[in-house]
Amino acid sequence: TKPSAQLRKRSLFLLRAILTSDEATDESHKLYQNMISYICTHEINEAWEDDAEIREMSLSMLSQLLANDPPHKVASDMILSHKNQIVSFGVKRIDCIRKLEEGSDGREYASLELEEWERIIVALADSK
Repeated sequence: TKPSAQLRKRSLFLLRAILTSDEATDESHKLYQNMISYICTHEINEAWEDDAEIREMSLSMLSQLLANDPPHKVASDMILSHKNQIVSFGVKRIDCIRKLEEGSDGREYASLELEEWERIIVALADSK
């Protein structure tokens, strides 16, 4: 079983702070590369992670890691190694969100996740 959603959110918040801080280096990203990989394969996958806020936070962190200028090689290489899987998750999820009735509570709630999916797909397309 997974830890509570609250604990997972707090852990993700801490990981994001560590990985995206001004002091973050490739060496620090090496320490957490398995976590970056896990986020790419599990935390953004609706079949695994049912909490939309955790998926949204995970996508945002991945986008931020890719958008870093200059990019951290370890983090960006790890994310790009999962590019096909991320895009596959994204296409399915975007399609699902867009099928929700316009103006419905479900569509409104999912709008932030939709924005994050669109941002990560653009970031992946712009990455080398």
